[in-house]
Amino acid sequence: PLFLTFLPILILFCRGHAPSALLAVLCLGAWAALSLMTDKPRFFIPNLAPLSLLLARAVLEIPWAGLRLCALSLTAFILCVHTLIAGMRVPGGYKWPVVSGRQSEEEYLSHTHANYETPSYPAIAHINREAPASSKVLMIGEPRGLYLERDYDSGSVFNAELFVSLMEISRTPSELKQRLEALGITHFLVNAGNMFQHPRSFVFSATALNNYAAYWNKYT
Repeated sequence: PLFLTFLPILILFCRGHAPSALLAVLCLGAWAALSLMTDKPRFFIPNLAPLSLLLARAVLEIPWAGLRLCALSLTAFILCVHTLIAGMRVPGGYKWPVVSGRQSEEEYLSHTHANYETPSYPAIAHINREAPASSKVLMIGEPRGLYLERDYDSGSVFNAELFVSLMEISRTPSELKQRLEALGITHFLVNAGNMFQHPRSFVFSATALNNYAAYWNKYT
């Protein structure tokens, strides 16, 4: 949304003090850079933390008491409405059973929900139960390692997967095996659903595919 580009202009209404000025410069710099590089609002979320402090100060320094009270009341109203919408935007309020304790965290994480697709939690729970503590997991097609209680390497949907990079630079299946061993990899976690959703992260050359097939047939 275009309004995100101009939102930090409100900082100009905050009277200058050195800490606030420095924070404002850093926030504006990061915000301007993101405005030029992405059209996805979620990448602005980290900047909302310092921005909220600056905007709060700007509101509290409004010299007119009536206007200041209106601004604070409007802020409180927006927060309440947002909380209700965030919890009930999907029919049935799918988050409330977990919050209220009527559904376990494990059950919730094991099923697909809005904004939580192709869950890998069942595989992660299995690794946590069965894999030795010294294990290291290479997560393929899965960047979400929050609940994994073992050391791991994971990729990102916006970058080449580590496993893909290893396949490309390895000339033979045995070299691929040696590179994985050098990284300490003992287990794979593969989320095929995410791989199909983000195919740009999984572009292979013919040589890499041959190495992968030979590695899989010989060593697994």
